[in-house]
Amino acid sequence: MGIAGRTLSETDPTESTDGWRSNAKDAVGCVSLSHKFKCLLIDIIRTNAWKKDGESMRLRFGNMIDEAEKKWACNVLGLLTDNDGGSKKGRKVLGDVSPWLLLFPCCGHQGQLILAKYLRENPKAAQIFEELIDCVNWINSKDKVRDIFDKTQLEMDKYGKILAYILPNLTRWTTHLVAALRFAILKAPIRNAILNKRAESSRRKRDEMREDAMAQCATLEPNAWWDDLEKIIPDLEHICYLTNIAQSDQVRPDQFLLALTGLFLHFRTHVCAHRKRFKELDQSVFILALVLNPFQKLSRFGDKANIDQFVLSTEIVTERINSRPPSTPRTPEAQQQHDARQKLAIRSLSVALMQYLSGTGPFANWEKPHIQETYCKLHGNNPIPYWEAFRTNGQVAELAKFALRLLYLVMNQAGLECWFSDFSNKKNKKCNRLGLTKMGQQSKVMRNLREKQFAEGLAEKREGRENHSEAQTKLLLAVPRYAAALLSDTDDSDGEATEQVSVILKSKAAWRRQLAKWEQELRDAEAEAPNWEASAPPSGCESVTEESLYMELLAAEYSDEEPDAGAQEGSGDDFEA
Repeated sequence: MGIAGRTLSETDPTESTDGWRSNAKDAVGCVSLSHKFKCLLIDIIRTNAWKKDGESMRLRFGNMIDEAEKKWACNVLGLLTDNDGGSKKGRKVLGDVSPWLLLFPCCGHQGQLILAKYLRENPKAAQIFEELIDCVNWINSKDKVRDIFDKTQLEMDKYGKILAYILPNLTRWTTHLVAALRFAILKAPIRNAILNKRAESSRRKRDEMREDAMAQCATLEPNAWWDDLEKIIPDLEHICYLTNIAQSDQVRPDQFLLALTGLFLHFRTHVCAHRKRFKELDQSVFILALVLNPFQKLSRFGDKANIDQFVLSTEIVTERINSRPPSTPRTPEAQQQHDARQKLAIRSLSVALMQYLSGTGPFANWEKPHIQETYCKLHGNNPIPYWEAFRTNGQVAELAKFALRLLYLVMNQAGLECWFSDFSNKKNKKCNRLGLTKMGQQSKVMRNLREKQFAEGLAEKREGRENHSEAQTKLLLAVPRYAAALLSDTDDSDGEATEQVSVILKSKAAWRRQLAKWEQELRDAEAEAPNWEASAPPSGCESVTEESLYMELLAAEYSDEEPDAGAQEGSGDDFEA
């Protein structure tokens, strides 16, 4: 049995599929299974003649799942695809036919979709980046111009080396932020070169090149342009941080949900795009994954989020996952026994979830601070070892199994993208005749050798870039807990923090005390108010004017109403005040 067979046998992996185009113009579809954040390539398919309508894609996805379950003796828990038209429609139709599958799009793409929406909603930011792209292309495409800017960097001797001018590209994630940050860093040498060496940049050139140089210099010279660039960098940094989180190969559903919520809070005046991104996901799965994180539980939810709702959602999702039909039909007696076992398991899961949320039973020790402190020293804030420890506890084994199913869900196609990068190195112009099967075998062997080298210390993993400072990451996409979000003002007049007191009233006695407090504050305010004597209203006689009397008499003349006793008939012209 191979590595995939030993890893996937009798497990609940997530299946993922995506497309790649080789330099031979072949459309290649790759299928992988992910278990415990390990991506295993199981099939490579040539997809040139595939139809892209919903029903055809549904049949393809269904065949992929059936073949994987049959070959690797596993139960595919969910399917992850990109969100183009055919895949999205096929995923939706598959959900109607196979409701036990968890279906969702790649979360790694969501941040980039939000960036595209941000540039459409913010024309100023889009204009800034259009001008930035033009300037970077101008600098990088003209050797003389780039040499002038590079010499200015060396003359200022601020960084000790020449920094490159990065080009933003919407199809390359996070490059907008990196390009904006690099341009902000190079503001001083760029403006210095423009102010002092403008004539040199256009010397001995044709008229059109001189005009191009003058136009680019005019764009980069004003301070207002650089101020606008610095204003949009915080927005880009929030989107970039979400994208970096979402494209990690070990991101959990609860982490992505908190990141998306943090971005929602940052762009709270433009929430339509974020609602659309969350609408694409299986929301109950993400919310339950957050609840089943012992460091979170219900702390992120309001007082209207009753425990009963989470218990019911857990039962529904569990029953939905367990509704998978058997590979061979059951007899009526076997079906009854199976249904009885499922009801017993769901009842056990509900009781365990109530104990977990209330911190009682097997979960009582977790509420002790020193237990959590010891756990954090060993495992950090990763909830997976917490639930792994409860798998052997018969009282909560069903809940632990359910929690691990959700927390181990792979939310992006980063694993497939790594395989695609390896394919591009192997099937290049020099090896254009390499077949798909042979290419897949070579990639698997090289991946296995590389993992053994990492495990034995013969090779070191490349460290990722740090696009965000350590202090900034604590502020980016921060989501307050519900109790902290509803706290009253806790700063005194001297600016020192005082004890935090919640403004949530949960009993009748608390309401009576609060009402008495408000009444006393109102009496104190009335007592301290100055005693102004109200002036008498104006006399009614003074408000009667000649014009008003004239209009009343004129209206009475043309009406059929009989005059009052003592009133004289006649024209209004004869009236004198």
